[in-house]
Amino acid sequence: MKKLIPALTITALILSFLGNSQVLAQANEPPYSFTTAQVNIWEMLKRAAKWLLNIVIFIGVIMIVWAGFTFITAGGDSEKTKKSLNIIIYALVGIGVALLAYWIINAVFGFLGIQTTVTP
Repeated sequence: MKKLIPALTITALILSFLGNSQVLAQANEPPYSFTTAQVNIWEMLKRAAKWLLNIVIFIGVIMIVWAGFTFITAGGDSEKTKKSLNIIIYALVGIGVALLAYWIINAVFGFLGIQTTVTP
């Protein structure tokens, strides 16, 4: 365990430097203007659904990584491997339900002819 922590720290530092380096400069105008004339209830609903989808996918990926870690460190214990496989299944089901909910919202908007400016 004492060797694992420095190795993970070094790996995280290397990966952080290899990441995409962006310059975050300020533009003259903000990308979104949240006035009541421009944002209607449907657009807010679609934005909320998109945020929730992103959050659920992020949490699902973290759960899958954690389950993989517990699976690797189980050491042949059948109870721990079964638990980690259940975590993976639950995470995948959660991501699937979130994707299905987002798809249903988009389908309903399409059937009702509601146009929003939120990009998928």
